[in-house]
Amino acid sequence: MAADLAHGAFSDPAPHRVVLPNSPLVRVLAQVRFPQLATMRQEAIPRTLDAVINDLSDGFPLMERSQEVQFSFGPAGFSSDQAGQLWELKSLAGDWTVSIGATSVAMHTGSYADLNDFRTRFEVVLESLAKHVRPPRYDRIGVRFTNRVENPELLANLASLIRPEMIGGGAAVAGRSDVVVQHTLHESLYVLGEDILHARWGSLPAGAVVDPSLPGAAVDSWFLDLDSFRQASGAFSPSDISEEIRKLGKTAYRFFRWAVTDQFLAAHGASS
Repeated sequence: MAADLAHGAFSDPAPHRVVLPNSPLVRVLAQVRFPQLATMRQEAIPRTLDAVINDLSDGFPLMERSQEVQFSFGPAGFSSDQAGQLWELKSLAGDWTVSIGATSVAMHTGSYADLNDFRTRFEVVLESLAKHVRPPRYDRIGVRFTNRVENPELLANLASLIRPEMIGGGAAVAGRSDVVVQHTLHESLYVLGEDILHARWGSLPAGAVVDPSLPGAAVDSWFLDLDSFRQASGAFSPSDISEEIRKLGKTAYRFFRWAVTDQFLAAHGASS
């Protein structure tokens, strides 16, 4: 299975999809940003979003209001700034969330099945926003896949689960059982025409995070975070945006399949 991408993460042909019953995905998130609209200024948002909330109430009957927080990382560590209010619509089980702010709409889930199902759900949200909010264009489209491995047995054999290029600083302790890697963090930014893939991966101790919006694992873990996005403008067409998410998701999946081995896939339930 891994041999499909022997020559590089972005080489052709694209890998076929492998179903992982024990998926390492902890969250999948899509976000669309659009310009500030007069109808979406803070005092007008509740009135503007009322019809959207009603449209989506069957699938997202629960609602919360919260503060949008923008995180940045510098020499002193993480810092955060409040960036306006968010309307969060949640499924009854709480496993799907739609977040709408003054200049963005997002959907995330911990119950991801496949990209087609995810896109179909998000397109319903986008159609309601297009109808009632009427953004003239989008300024950014992104889809993000966060994978995490917490099983101690798998972590002990990590070198057999991921490509040697993904080991990074962990390779320095090969053959030394008395040396423990406290944490490693690797980051790469790949530009593919108008699309960009921001890949981060590494090993973290229990409770540590690289994304403050996602709770840390209760135990040591290895993560692979893939943020595939397009920083460009286009007409706010739900079907066109959905197609862009498909392409961006395909790019992220290429990298995932290149990064992991057949043993990784088998360990997460892939059939041979």
